[in-house]
Amino acid sequence: MARSRLEVEEGLRRYLDPHDTFREEAYQFDIKMRRIDIPPRVQEHVGDITINATVEAVMESRLSAFVEGMKARYDWIGNWAVAGRSSGWLVLESHDAMLDQDAELQPEDLPEARRRLRNLDEIDWHVRESKRELKRELGAVEFWRTAVPGRLPGRKGWDPRDTKMSGRKDWDPRKRRPGMIIPQIGEQITDYLDAYLEAALWSETDPETEEPLDKNYTTQDIAPDTMEKLISDAFDFMEKNYEDVGDRLKQAGHDFWLTRNGHGAGFWDGDWPEPEASRLTRSSKEFGEVTLVVGDDGKIHAL
Repeated sequence: MARSRLEVEEGLRRYLDPHDTFREEAYQFDIKMRRIDIPPRVQEHVGDITINATVEAVMESRLSAFVEGMKARYDWIGNWAVAGRSSGWLVLESHDAMLDQDAELQPEDLPEARRRLRNLDEIDWHVRESKRELKRELGAVEFWRTAVPGRLPGRKGWDPRDTKMSGRKDWDPRKRRPGMIIPQIGEQITDYLDAYLEAALWSETDPETEEPLDKNYTTQDIAPDTMEKLISDAFDFMEKNYEDVGDRLKQAGHDFWLTRNGHGAGFWDGDWPEPEASRLTRSSKEFGEVTLVVGDDGKIHAL
């Protein structure tokens, strides 16, 4: 039985983008990946920093391919973007609007509106299936053997002293689309993240012992939600400032943490040329200060 006008209107409005991402009518889909079960062996030998960065990169790559496939299938899709505080929503712009603000659907528009709603339901189904498939892949050890070669034991040539990703020689963050996570992960970006987190631990003090956090804690002790926040800020900063940072990614990770938190060193202390130093300092300050504390659970949390 064909859906009634009221059912079609309600269905379309359920998909409408509340973020006002585009000026035209647009629809949103939940792309948040909740509870990704990374194999324990991968967590042990790869580490949180590389895992988080790799997951972000894979998600972006898959999302781009997914949207291109949907655009080939549905000719009404125009531009697209991710929206929400954690970029957890895919927003697809429509070339032609089905809903005119609060006006009711007209009888002559109902057949096309029904087709549009059917398209949206199909896209939503594909989104959910793609998320399930990606979770299955990320939960398989073999995926990580390919994604981070040489990091897992059991393959010839693996060295437990090797704590870096092999990366790609041709990686260039400047090739990425605005607003998206860096698509390819290389050794430099890993150095940047490492330096950023290391600076956080040695520059913050445990009130109970009055010693730097890195005296008794490592990045493995950072609570998952805090790690997500710290890594997200690090990627956002790099996305905005790669041209000024250039190839000094490790130093940038160190100075980003010190500058945003008002320490006695940072981008402004003379090691960076002008006007880059001033721009990087202003950008760092925009992220605000972060205070790290040890909670009752023994994990490091951000205030």
